[in-house]
Amino acid sequence: MKSNVFSRKYGKLSRSVVGFRNCHIFILARKKSRRKSHLYARENYDTINPMMSNWKEVWDKKDRVQKYILECMVKSDGFDSLGTFQVQNWSDYCETLYSKVGVREGVSVFEAGCGSGAFLYPLFLKGNTVGGLDYCEQLVNMAGSFMPGFHFLCADAEELDTDKKFDVVVSHSLFHYFQDYDKARTVLEKMIFKSNKVIGVFDVCDEEMKAEYHKERIENFVKEGFTEAQYWEKYQNLDHLFYSRSFFESVANEFGLHLEFSPQTDPNYGNSRLRYNVTFRKSA
Repeated sequence: MKSNVFSRKYGKLSRSVVGFRNCHIFILARKKSRRKSHLYARENYDTINPMMSNWKEVWDKKDRVQKYILECMVKSDGFDSLGTFQVQNWSDYCETLYSKVGVREGVSVFEAGCGSGAFLYPLFLKGNTVGGLDYCEQLVNMAGSFMPGFHFLCADAEELDTDKKFDVVVSHSLFHYFQDYDKARTVLEKMIFKSNKVIGVFDVCDEEMKAEYHKERIENFVKEGFTEAQYWEKYQNLDHLFYSRSFFESVANEFGLHLEFSPQTDPNYGNSRLRYNVTFRKSA
């Protein structure tokens, strides 16, 4: 019965088909015979069937691809584990920080510690000139691939080149990874020399919240079945550097910069209440 059905439906070729297994072989052969016509149709679909152009519009839709690129960047830079950042959440969060340093159309932005470029990518899509530096080669390669035509360098933040200027120079979630305040001071001074107008140091660990920071992490660690002693052992060489506001005030006074502090307030970011932002402005 099955063979007869296939014979009536598919003609001469199907008459040699016997049973389910051979049916599978037949279907593969049938698909192979159609391949050339599929390729021809794809190359000529606008003239063969104008309705197919709707699918081209779907696949060519830029914001669809850009969304997934940004999502990949956010995850690669580790921000998917610090709250509930989705692509739109992240874009809104970045816009808030851009506004603190006066980023608008035509303003060039450089990021020290750029990672894969998640903080810069929304600006790249708007047409701003961007650039960055990070010591992780894989992440820098991602940034260069997703934002072609701009300069991304694999190097330590202390090696920041100050010859090529940008309107705005920022760091985001970087300064707490430095091993001491001397290095932080060196990097901050280079950021100041590289900037023509504004410097933003975003997502700084607040010295006043240091005890709360460790308390919260220890509680979560214990909930997972570990002890406080194991927490300190695990993170003894992975601690964060916390900053008092006086650290930035001394730099602003030395360089004659206008200084502003602002809290992290994004509800989607788990570390918001433990951190703050710093903005330096040069005199016109």
